[in-house]
Amino acid sequence: MAESANRGILHEYTYRLRLLDGPTREFRLCLDPDTLALNLELPTEPAPWTRLEHCRCANCPLDPAEHPHCPVARNLEPVIEAFREAFSFSQAEVEIETRARRCSQKTTLQVGLGSLVGLVMASSGCPHLDKLRPMLVNHLPFSLLRETVYRTISMYLVAQYFRSRRGLDPDWGLAGLKGLLDDIHEVNVGFVGRLRSLGVKDAGLNALTRLSCFADTTSFMVQGDILGDIEKYFAAYLQR
Repeated sequence: MAESANRGILHEYTYRLRLLDGPTREFRLCLDPDTLALNLELPTEPAPWTRLEHCRCANCPLDPAEHPHCPVARNLEPVIEAFREAFSFSQAEVEIETRARRCSQKTTLQVGLGSLVGLVMASSGCPHLDKLRPMLVNHLPFSLLRETVYRTISMYLVAQYFRSRRGLDPDWGLAGLKGLLDDIHEVNVGFVGRLRSLGVKDAGLNALTRLSCFADTTSFMVQGDILGDIEKYFAAYLQR
């Protein structure tokens, strides 16, 4: 019984975004406890802009015959439609609630949307963004850049541990991490193009731009040997 309850705590999120000069929008996100795939109630008729071939990402590997709609666009449709007329620097109160805790912050709409959009994108079934899905086990709203970089590198190294356990070649040197981040950047660029085609205001666009900047900066910091910068904090592990 306790195990079942804990699984629910990890994978249910309620986002509430209240513009200081407007209504509160609430989004309840439930992730499958085994796959971390997002399960949303969506409109029966998807909007035309969610079709896979509409401003398709340059590196999209999906077959339109099997996936007529972009899985990310499909799941983000309610969020984009709710804020398509909003501006990124509108002041907002953002609250994220799980069964374990509640956190809130008065910030700009783009910051709150960035956290929500990032969670939806990583859990929607994009083959590139799926590689970020393990980070959702410990989703961290309002994360700072350095926190995101640390968590991304940690996730990638844990993935290499599991690869080695299965007899696959691990990448302990992080050589493949840049390629992963480049793919994520390409998806973010493609999705910005998709939103621009709708004529939406800049809130959704800037939320995605922030995510793209996180990916770009993480790639830059990995190449700049960020691990060397924090090695001193691991002194207790480095004694013979």
